[in-house]
Amino acid sequence: MKVILATGSPGIDKQIKLSEKCTIVDNVGDLSELLDLLNYVTVDSLVVNRLLDDQEGVLLVKLAQAAKAKKINVVVLTDKIDSYEERQLISSLANLSVFVFKTFDNLSGKLIEESIFNYPERFDFSILAETIVKEKAVPVIEERIVESIVNFHNKVITVIGNSELTAELSAVAAIHCKRNVCVIDIDFLDSALDSRLGFEGKHNGDQKFDSQRHILDNAGTIRLDKDSFERYCLQLRGVPAHVFYITYRHDNYKMFSGSRIDKLIDFTYRNYDLTFVNVNGSALDKLTIVAINCSDYAIISIRGDRISRRQGENYALYMQESCGVSRDKLRYLVFEYDESTDAPKGYFKANIPGELFLGYISRNEKRIRRRNSKVPFALKIRGKYLDEYLGILLMLGISGKRGARERFKEKKNLFFRLLKFKTRKLYRRVKWVKS
Repeated sequence: MKVILATGSPGIDKQIKLSEKCTIVDNVGDLSELLDLLNYVTVDSLVVNRLLDDQEGVLLVKLAQAAKAKKINVVVLTDKIDSYEERQLISSLANLSVFVFKTFDNLSGKLIEESIFNYPERFDFSILAETIVKEKAVPVIEERIVESIVNFHNKVITVIGNSELTAELSAVAAIHCKRNVCVIDIDFLDSALDSRLGFEGKHNGDQKFDSQRHILDNAGTIRLDKDSFERYCLQLRGVPAHVFYITYRHDNYKMFSGSRIDKLIDFTYRNYDLTFVNVNGSALDKLTIVAINCSDYAIISIRGDRISRRQGENYALYMQESCGVSRDKLRYLVFEYDESTDAPKGYFKANIPGELFLGYISRNEKRIRRRNSKVPFALKIRGKYLDEYLGILLMLGISGKRGARERFKEKKNLFFRLLKFKTRKLYRRVKWVKS
C-alpha cells in the first residue's frame, strides 16, 4: 500500500510510524507541495495533518477533490472538533469522500494502518457528536435511560420562509425536549415571528436596536459572552428559549445584509443546545444562503398539493446548483396538511426520498383563530399536533415527550369519553326495556 504523509511534525511521524506493509512514497510538510506531487505520483492513501491548512480549509478541500478524482483515500489528523466552522469543513470533506478523521490525542501506527487497509465506505457522523453531561438529579423510572441527555450534539436548524413553523418547532423543542433554545430571526422583511411567539409590541426601543445592530455588525470580532448576548434577546415566559429579534424597520434589510450571520450562528451553536434560524424564503436572499450553509438541517415547508411539492423541489435544486447547498441538509415538511382536500399522504412519500421527508403538521382551527389573537398557538400545542412535532424533532435527532399535564388531560378526556359511551349505552338499554 503506497502512502504519502503530510504531517509537518517529526513528533507525529514518530507517533504513527507505519509497518512494512505500507510504503512511504514521500513525507511533505506543505499541502500545496502535496497537491503538485499528486500530478506525478500514484498512491493509494494520504495521511494529512489538518493544522497545515488555514482556518477555512481551502487547500484541504482542493486536496480532497484531487484525491477523489484519482480514487485516493485520505486520512485527516485533526484536533478536537470544538467549533461549528470546523464541523462545516468536515462535512464538506465528507461530501468529497474523505471518511476518516483521527484526533491527535488518540494516534498510533496501528490505528492509522487499520484506517488505510479498511477504509470505510461512508462517513460516520457520530464523530461530530458532542456528549453533553449535565449534572442534575434525574429520577430513574423502571430503569429507563434518558437518551436526550447522552450522545446529543448541538444543532442548527434553519426554517425557510415560515415563521409559524419556526415558532412552533422551537417552542416544542424548548418545552417538551427540555433543550436550551435560541431563535434567530434574520428575515428582515418582517417575518411576524414576534406575533407567532407572543411578544409583539414588547421590544425595547432604539437603545436595544443599536445594541443588536452592534452585535450583528461585529459578530465574531467582539468579545461576546452568553449573559451579555441574552440581554439583547427576548425570553419566552416560562420557556428556556431566547429570541434574537430585531424590530421591523423599512431599511433593516439594507442595513444588515452585510452582517456576519455565520459568526453569530457559530456563537449560538456553541452556547445553546438548539439554534433555530428563521430566514426569508427567497432563493436570492444572501443571508438565507449563508444561514442554510451554516445549518445541520434546512427545512422547506410545502403545502399539501402537488404544485407546492414541485415548487419545493425546484427551490432545493436551485439552492444545490447555484448556491452550493448540500442536498443532505435539506428536509421537506408538509405544513397545515388537510386530509379532506390535500393529496394523499402516500403521494408525498412516493415522490420525496424517505430520508429527506420529515412528515406532516396538520391543519388546526385553533392555529387559524390564534392568528387574530395575542395568545400564540406555539405555546399551546397539545394532543396529536404535539405528537406530530415530537415525531419531526425525533427525525432530526432531538428526542422529547409529553409533559405530565398533557398526559393527565389525555387520560381525563379518555375517561369522559368512556363515561359518555357507557351512559349512552345504558340509556339505550333502559329505553329498549321500557318499550
